[in-house]
Amino acid sequence: MENLTATLSSTTSVSETPSTWTSNVELYVVVSLLLVFCILGVAGNLVVLAVFCCRGDQMASTVFIVVLAAVDFSTCLAIVPFTVYIELVHYNVGVDFVCKLYQVCCVSRVPLSSMPSA
Repeated sequence: MENLTATLSSTTSVSETPSTWTSNVELYVVVSLLLVFCILGVAGNLVVLAVFCCRGDQMASTVFIVVLAAVDFSTCLAIVPFTVYIELVHYNVGVDFVCKLYQVCCVSRVPLSSMPSA
């Protein structure tokens, strides 16, 4: 038992406890997933925009799809990478304006996506 304790204490440093290691792993998993969703979202929305903008019809459903794709494209291009940054710095941005701008962008994407339906 003493040998196991000595081995465990020699392999783990004082600053890195198992709970810190777990939270770091969770952080990197979340950041990795956000980046994958960001890349797939940009590519997918570019395809949707290219297909529906080249069609040229002005039906309400087409306009709605194009606006939704444009809002989602801008979200994947701007808000998701900024979310990755916010997560990596543990919400310690340091500049109040940047934090408020991030929150405004996060909140305003829902009303922007429903504008064509009004």
